[in-house]
Amino acid sequence: MRKEPIVIYIMLVLCACSSSPAKTASTAPGKAVPHLNHWVTLPEPGHLTIIGISARQSTRESEIAIAQEDAAKKISMFHGVTVAAEAVHSIGAGFLDYYVDSNADLDYDRDLEKYIEKLSYDPERDIMSNDGVIYVRFTYPAVFPGAINYSPGKKRPDGSPEWTTRPPSNMGDFFVGVGHSGKRQRLRDGILNSYEYAAAAVAAQISTSVESSHVIDSATYRNDTLITRKSAGELRYFTVIEIWINPDNGEVWTLAVAKNAE
Repeated sequence: MRKEPIVIYIMLVLCACSSSPAKTASTAPGKAVPHLNHWVTLPEPGHLTIIGISARQSTRESEIAIAQEDAAKKISMFHGVTVAAEAVHSIGAGFLDYYVDSNADLDYDRDLEKYIEKLSYDPERDIMSNDGVIYVRFTYPAVFPGAINYSPGKKRPDGSPEWTTRPPSNMGDFFVGVGHSGKRQRLRDGILNSYEYAAAAVAAQISTSVESSHVIDSATYRNDTLITRKSAGELRYFTVIEIWINPDNGEVWTLAVAKNAE
């Protein structure tokens, strides 16, 4: 495994990308047709449901290959992801003297081929497209450790799920994290970033330390308070169970669960 640092704007709820009504969408019998800005991907007995994303390519084979790689990264995080995050809040005397500087390192397996070969989909029912974006709904054989008693809840006036502002603290034996990402040039980057941000939010519940210090700048007569929050955790069974993409501004939000590996 190798580490790839990412910079995270952490409110410890996080992410996003826009979508409009689907141009093509089909689904397997017994499954609801998804709205392409709102997905519910609860684990099912014996398998996970993973949404892989690709931009429009010259061939359908290329689109599927890109979507498979995208889905495989998310599956890798299910098998294990280590998170180390830090957020520094600077608070000054003035009303606007406040900022947050955050970063995190996520370490998960980047050898994706072994996950890709286990992905399956129905080309007649599991490929959807909208505004040049290809969505492929894959299934991946996996045993999820327990059941999640969850169903999509209330929506706020703007159409967003209630958990985007009021996340549940836990779901049974699972820690819960909300990920948020601003709009990215490629939708799949925004969704993957929101997955990573949700992992950081889960880690913050497992282990967080807070340090406070004062910084005095004699040249500007500033006296700032620095509050540093450090979080770390090794997660197993990290699974995103709901994704919402804000159609107005392209931001992505994810609701995820995981267990502490230790």
